[in-house]
Amino acid sequence: MSENIIKKAIGHLELGDVKQAYSVAKEIQKNQLIDGKPKSPFAINLLDSQQINFIELILDAKPRLLSGLSKPDLIKIRLSTALWQLGFSESTIDLPLVDFAGLSPLSNQRLRLLIFIHSRYLENLARLKRTGIKRLELVSSGNCCQNCQSYDGQEIAIEDAPEAPNPDCLEIKDGVICGGLICKPVINFDD
Repeated sequence: MSENIIKKAIGHLELGDVKQAYSVAKEIQKNQLIDGKPKSPFAINLLDSQQINFIELILDAKPRLLSGLSKPDLIKIRLSTALWQLGFSESTIDLPLVDFAGLSPLSNQRLRLLIFIHSRYLENLARLKRTGIKRLELVSSGNCCQNCQSYDGQEIAIEDAPEAPNPDCLEIKDGVICGGLICKPVINFDD
């Protein structure tokens, strides 16, 4: 894959022109894929408009958990995550991370995963709000830390949903991601 084409995609992302970056990714990969669409992480394949919207969320992601990153480093990990979401190879997605300081206990892959989880969570909350959901029940997963377990069963307004990944999670601070919390919509038929 030509480095100039990859730099072109990165340039589009840096300018916030996600549609053009997506077009470049589709062009690069169309001979490798049956349907001509870039494949996103975890085999989550989205419609073009959904993919573009999700990458925009990635480029705007500001999880508190990564507040220790400098602004330039946060931009770099967002660009790397956007390339990952566009289906670029492992060697390509690290190109924006030149001179990246990072956070010592968290690898670049984990940082990308945190940005991805945070962005997917925000996307899901927005979708729930659009469907009229007003309240959520917090449910701890079976393998989460004590901090996350303390939220189990609480019902909250959707606007008060905790950030994901939970920046107060004890395991994340030790470099391990716990199973965390699930926000389950509360459907009230009386409204």
